[in-house]
Amino acid sequence: MILDMTSELFCILFFLSSIIGYIIYSAKKQKQVRYWIIPAFIIYILCLIKVTIFPIFIFDEATLAEIKEGVGEYFRFYQLKPFGSIVNYFSQGAYIQLLGNIFLLSPFVLFVEVCTKGRKDCWRAILQTSLISLLIELIQLIINYTTGHPSRVADVDDLIINITGIIITVIVLRLVEKIIRSNQQIKMLVKKILYKA
Repeated sequence: MILDMTSELFCILFFLSSIIGYIIYSAKKQKQVRYWIIPAFIIYILCLIKVTIFPIFIFDEATLAEIKEGVGEYFRFYQLKPFGSIVNYFSQGAYIQLLGNIFLLSPFVLFVEVCTKGRKDCWRAILQTSLISLLIELIQLIINYTTGHPSRVADVDDLIINITGIIITVIVLRLVEKIIRSNQQIKMLVKKILYKA
């Protein structure tokens, strides 16, 4: 059996999440950000779950034993050797996967920066988003051990690459914020797009 997030399930989850998001948004007295940011963030979260957690493979013991036969040594639930996967990415030319992991959590950082108007301390933003990366790897590990099949290998290098991407994103956003603050016209335009008056 394969559990996956189909396009139908994606649409249903998006619809329900958007309604719940709108109810919470409407109940708040101080609405800082414009509502369109919430559905955009929901789409990102659903895509993040789809990319990092699904598909999940569930097999009975006989099928699992058949799959493991001859590939037992390659059947890995986790990878704890730092830079082992990163070296493989470069040797195999898997630059798209490397870039994908670097920028995987960038929208999350952007959402936090927009919602807090950049008032959150840099290190706190980095730490909180890094915990999301750690949570993803832990969920992957739990799923692997629960199903007995490594759908997604929990990899320490994914954590290293994600955190590198988070740091890059925070630095770039802070530089962009400085440019925006120094130009009044751009500042007003950004304010109009992202925030309620």
